Amino acid sequence: MVDPAEVTDAGSRVFAELNRRVPGFDGFVAPDVVMASIGLPIARVNSASAARFSPATADARIDDVVAWFAERQVPFVWRLGPSDQPADLQARLLARGFTLDPDEMPGMAAPLADLPAIELPAGATIELVRGAGAFREWLDTMVTGFGMPPQIGDAYMAFASLGFGDDLPSRGFLARVDGRPVATALGVLVGDGIVIVNVATVPEDRGRGIGRAVTLAAMHAGADAGAAIAVLQSTEMGLGIYRRLGFEEYGRYRVLARLPD
Repeated sequence: MVDPAEVTDAGSRVFAELNRRVPGFDGFVAPDVVMASIGLPIARVNSASAARFSPATADARIDDVVAWFAERQVPFVWRLGPSDQPADLQARLLARGFTLDPDEMPGMAAPLADLPAIELPAGATIELVRGAGAFREWLDTMVTGFGMPPQIGDAYMAFASLGFGDDLPSRGFLARVDGRPVATALGVLVGDGIVIVNVATVPEDRGRGIGRAVTLAAMHAGADAGAAIAVLQSTEMGLGIYRRLGFEEYGRYRVLARLPD
């Protein structure tokens, strides 16, 4: 049976490896922790995750992580998942000046067998992002959908240097209505699963089933590639959509932030 938490952690490793290949970005992958930074002074685009520390060495390894981001002079978040170790890792982070976001995110997983067909409202289409122009539209739409600062989209444009072929694990999907970009999703293939992130719809086009459709497009891509499950972390806004697509909760993710000293 595929462990959804392990798929999520494997996705963190893939993202960090991709970061390492992008000019100006950085990533670090080890068996006991994964770190990634895009160099902006915005905490949520610099992160540590997938911690597997022994209790005896955990404090020293936390200090190593803090030092890695301090060297880059950026704030960062620690994404703490249901399988992270040691069990008291959150308490250790809080003792070092991290602050806990009160909103937990449910980790959710869905089987990819017997997926329903993608249904779209009139005038809507979904495309696989295959070039820099469409990727720019994808980024602008994602940033708008999440209400992010525009410079995040500008920075992530550097990922276009990796190309858009099927040799990469990532698959970006862009939904349009009458040609206008309105929604995004990104699927990252890892082993027997696909990690789905950046599902966003611009405010004026919400409630029309487009977010569901673009999520389902990523799920179909995973099934076509031989993946058995899809995993994602949901906001409260997306819970209903994901449950209707067959996603069930397998654990909770928390975010702890830390500013540079």
